Amino acid sequence: MKNWPTGRSAAVILLSASSLSIAATASAQTKAQDAAGEQIQIFRWTEDYSYIEEMERPRAGFEHLKWLPVDPNIRLNLGGQYRLRVDSFHNPNFGLVSGQDGFTSVTHRFLAHADIHVGDNIRIFTELGSYVEDGREPGARPVDESV
Repeated sequence: MKNWPTGRSAAVILLSASSLSIAATASAQTKAQDAAGEQIQIFRWTEDYSYIEEMERPRAGFEHLKWLPVDPNIRLNLGGQYRLRVDSFHNPNFGLVSGQDGFTSVTHRFLAHADIHVGDNIRIFTELGSYVEDGREPGARPVDESV
C-alpha cells in the first residue's frame, strides 16, 4: 500500500488542489460570461437578453429561445431547468432506530419560465415547477413538501 502524505505536506497539497479548483472555476465562469454577453445572474427575473437582438452572428443553441420578437414592441424569453439528485443514506439515525438500515432517495426538479417584455415599462415573469422525491424513508420531511 502506498504511503500518503500526512501532516503539513498533506495540508499543502490539499490547499494547492483547492486553489487550482477555485481558479479553474473562476476562469470557466469568466469564459461563460464572455460567451453569454453578460454576467450570470442568480435570479432568472434579473436576466437581460436584449443584447441578442443586436448580435452580428447567427443565434446558436438555446439562444433561439431567448429574446424572441413576438411583435415590434413585445419580446418573449423562454427557459427552464431540470435537476436530478440521488442521496444514499446508510445508518441515517446512527443505529438508534431498529429496522432502518438505510435508503436511497431520488429527487427530480423541473422548472420552466416565461418572461414577456412589452415596451420598456411592462414586464411579466412567470415560473412553474414540479418537484418529486421517491424513496425517502420513513416518509417526506416537512421541508420536502411543496405548499
